[in-house]
Amino acid sequence: MKVGSFGVIFVLMLIIYIIITGLMAFTNTEFDIGSAEDAKETDWNTSLRTLTMANQSYSPLAGILGLGYFLHTCSLPIVRSAAKPENNERDMFLGYLFVFISYIVIGSLGYIGFTGTNFSTYFVNHEGTATAGEIAQNCLNMFDYQDAAAFVLRLAIFLLIFSGYPLVHFFL
Repeated sequence: MKVGSFGVIFVLMLIIYIIITGLMAFTNTEFDIGSAEDAKETDWNTSLRTLTMANQSYSPLAGILGLGYFLHTCSLPIVRSAAKPENNERDMFLGYLFVFISYIVIGSLGYIGFTGTNFSTYFVNHEGTATAGEIAQNCLNMFDYQDAAAFVLRLAIFLLIFSGYPLVHFFL
């Protein structure tokens, strides 16, 4: 078994953690849909949160999405060496479809989960700053350093990078 194969385990750990965080936010947080101005007026000491469907700070996310799909060009060596080349079209379609679905699920549940009441302390501590009311670019910074789940998540990300680098380097 190659080192790059272990990356799948760590990706699944991250996906499961974000899904659980999002689902837990549904149990202890009330959500309302509103504008960006409504979201800025959120009282982080209560359990009511305002979700915005669109705002002006989408450009970093568009870059991440573009990079994610750019890395799919690395799939050409896999397609060339497929055992059944007649299934390449179907396999590529399913691959892109599952990536799209995972981006939607992780993006929406991550947004809901990281704005939930589990992170009220983070938002209260950042009131009055330039990034008040925003999820941190590195969401791991939103956790306390004593949080055991965050430690496991940080370890999984480290091992994901450690196991994924040889795979990306091989394709490129």
